Amino acid sequence: MRKLNLLLLLFLVLLIGCAKYGYKSSYEEIKALDQKYGGDFRNEKLNETMIAFDNLSLMRDDLIELRESLVEKGINKTKSAILLVDVRLNMIESQKFWYAAKNLGDKGVVSDGFSCKELPEILLARSYYNESYNYGLKAIQTMDSLLIYYPESRELFGVDKDKIKFYYSPFGDITIIIEENSYAMKKFCGYNLN
Repeated sequence: MRKLNLLLLLFLVLLIGCAKYGYKSSYEEIKALDQKYGGDFRNEKLNETMIAFDNLSLMRDDLIELRESLVEKGINKTKSAILLVDVRLNMIESQKFWYAAKNLGDKGVVSDGFSCKELPEILLARSYYNESYNYGLKAIQTMDSLLIYYPESRELFGVDKDKIKFYYSPFGDITIIIEENSYAMKKFCGYNLN
């Protein structure tokens, strides 16, 4: 019975060790990708410090490759590492759609005045802002899960005042833009965006 308990304990130690190794090595790989593409995982925030638009797709492709290699190793050994990559992928996608919305300029928002003939741009901006919000929220929810279930992630994501800056992205502003666009297009142009 003691031998069985010792074997079980040894197995658990090895399993936990593999999970932590996968997490830490994934973080190092993400940092290397940040350096390669001009990112800064801890300091990125929508509309302030973001990866250059031209690098987003390249970094995304590398992150997908990293994620696939982790999945091949087995989800039980690398779950926290996979979630960490998912956070980074969602941050990248959120930034990509933020750029896309902002590149439409004033024609994509109604707050500065608009005409109903700008409906295509307003619809497109609304879609882009919505995607940016959704991916950003997924990133934050996954970070929160990592903080809860993998205490070692607290050093990476920070807690309280030391949280990574992405938590402070202007998600409230995004919802206001979406709501203003929806309301104005319905009230003044008779187009229901819902």
